[in-house]
Amino acid sequence: MHVFGAFQISEFRKYQLNRNHHLVWQMASIRRVTRSRKFP
Repeated sequence: MHVFGAFQISEFRKYQLNRNHHLVWQMASIRRVTRSRKFP
């Protein structure tokens, strides 16, 4: 039971890291697009 709980926590942390990485990549790509279009 305890091992399963630890496994769940590690999976959740991995999901959180992946989501954060995806958000950062999305923001960077949006910034790159706006910079290429030379928006004010």
